[in-house]
Amino acid sequence: GSKSFETIDEIKKELMDRGPVVSVSFVPTDPMVEKTTYPEPFFNCCIGQEHPILIVGWKLTEQGECWITQPLHKEQQSFKSRTLEIAFGQFNIDDFCLSPKSKFGDVPWQRGPYYDIELKKSPKWRSWPAIQTEVSSKGLEKLGDCLDQCLYQAVSNKSVFTIRDEVCIARSKKGYLEEVKWLKEE
Repeated sequence: GSKSFETIDEIKKELMDRGPVVSVSFVPTDPMVEKTTYPEPFFNCCIGQEHPILIVGWKLTEQGECWITQPLHKEQQSFKSRTLEIAFGQFNIDDFCLSPKSKFGDVPWQRGPYYDIELKKSPKWRSWPAIQTEVSSKGLEKLGDCLDQCLYQAVSNKSVFTIRDEVCIARSKKGYLEEVKWLKEE
């Protein structure tokens, strides 16, 4: 079974609480397809027709809020799952959206590299402008493996990685290191 959403706020709440939704009302147009960098197989067959697309998040741009979307087709080696930003209300994207009644908590929706931490102790992590956390030596090693470089180099390069909730990897947020401190145990 599935459930449907009638408002942008309902879609946002579902994204935050349970993960991605599928727009089944999205109608790509010729001008839109011409401007996108998506591979051709994604749109050519469905210009001017409803085509399902996965909504994985949203963000605020200079032009206003937009959905962050991904295609629903199976990834091929020639192209990785890329995102496409579509403005709220454009191309009927948020007219009719669905999500399964079961959760997709074990599906990663953002590209890695991934660093998994326990986020249940920090319920407001989605709205933090920055996350400050303490990690064990083992956690620090995991972070180093995730970034595949020296931690200080990662700070200097502002190397982006995805922080995921270790018990629900669909809950994730992109970030980079600003500082690494070693706290001496007392």
